[in-house]
Amino acid sequence: MSGLYIQMYTIHGLVRARDVELGIDEDTGGQIVYVLELAKALSRRPEVEKVDIITRKIKDGRYPGYDRDREKISGKVNLVRLPCGPDKYIKKVDLWPYLDEFTERAEIYIKEGGRKPDIIQSNYADGGFVGRKLAQKFSIPLVHISHSLAKPEIKRLRESGEDFKKIIEENHFERQVLREQEVIDSADAIIVSSKHEKKIQYGEYGTKNLTKTKVIPPGIDFEKFSPYKLEETSEKPIVLAMARMDVKKNLVGAVKIFSQDEEFREKAKLFVASSTFGASNLSGREKRLVSEIKKEIKKERLENVVSLVVPNNHGGPANLYKRTAQSGGVFVNPALFEGFGLTTLEAGACGVPVVVTKNGGPFEVVKKCKNGILVDPLNMKEATTAIKKILQDKKLWEKFSKNGIKNVSKYYSWYTAAKKQVKLFKKLPGRGGHLAVQPPSKSPALAEREVSRKAKKVQR
Repeated sequence: MSGLYIQMYTIHGLVRARDVELGIDEDTGGQIVYVLELAKALSRRPEVEKVDIITRKIKDGRYPGYDRDREKISGKVNLVRLPCGPDKYIKKVDLWPYLDEFTERAEIYIKEGGRKPDIIQSNYADGGFVGRKLAQKFSIPLVHISHSLAKPEIKRLRESGEDFKKIIEENHFERQVLREQEVIDSADAIIVSSKHEKKIQYGEYGTKNLTKTKVIPPGIDFEKFSPYKLEETSEKPIVLAMARMDVKKNLVGAVKIFSQDEEFREKAKLFVASSTFGASNLSGREKRLVSEIKKEIKKERLENVVSLVVPNNHGGPANLYKRTAQSGGVFVNPALFEGFGLTTLEAGACGVPVVVTKNGGPFEVVKKCKNGILVDPLNMKEATTAIKKILQDKKLWEKFSKNGIKNVSKYYSWYTAAKKQVKLFKKLPGRGGHLAVQPPSKSPALAEREVSRKAKKVQR
């Protein structure tokens, strides 16, 4: 029998082979990196013949480069874009009305290929919605990866004191919870990044499914995120906070760390890095968060200490990590909650000691890698003390730096993740195989939508 044919569904976001735009909104984060890097790692396995990443086609002047039907990522990996809904880019919370259309497009794509995939791997709730329907229709094993779950998010919002009812409504969390439960119940296997995600987050959806939930941590690109070079520098130690603009990422908390201690402000400087600072078309929520950060800087008179940084204007995230390490600095992640936290791995691989939230995935990373200190993200004084301790103790800084470089590569690699996932895939019942020759047919609803779309283009 031929090698494994895997279809990976990641429907929302801006996905392409090169120059990936990360962090410009809540849909362009770690999931895109995860899918692209995992697909390439899976393709390097001898058991794998072909990988298709299937996403949404976007034709939008604001976001050029996402309207090609097919794109080659590597020898075995193809990016396939299927149209659904409006041409323009829309965020995942607004995609739900168009997912049935996407499912029909995917059915046609599978039929036109003449071969069923051996595995459908779905990402996030929208991918799970589509993946579940395809898996049932074609009798294909479904492996699901949530990346982010709504129930833990709702719980965190209720505890945060925010206007959680409005946020829940804006993000359609109730619909997401329903769809998540459906895919969790029907998936043949669920992959999670940490024990915390398995027990605490998936535990919210009932314990009966935990037996099919497998902990397989992701990796990072070690060619990009590599140890810094020891060079002379007169730069003050950099405290680097880097994330997309989201309430739970708590970037304003990083600024508040510096308002705790005047001596600290004199001896170090803070880089708050986010692609959002250089993005247009921000949502109202993103604008409010940026404004909150700027107000905190002004209120505490930190203009000469805090810099708002767009990573790509400074050579990209990897370069910022290495510059931070060269300065003898520290990476800080004060997130209120972090599902996994790839940035903790990236910083560690580059030799940057970390001070990161104890809530979520970073807890396990730091416990394994021994490359920093865990803190309560709501206790700014605790975070300030931890950062100062590392900056002032050269031996401790070097210990955390060396541990990160050594242990991130030891415990977190895409090679290991792909090897474990393929082993899991091969245990699942059923394989793909060729489909009976039949012309793919469009439903009347899909045909009507195509006519409507063409009519609108003519009118424009």
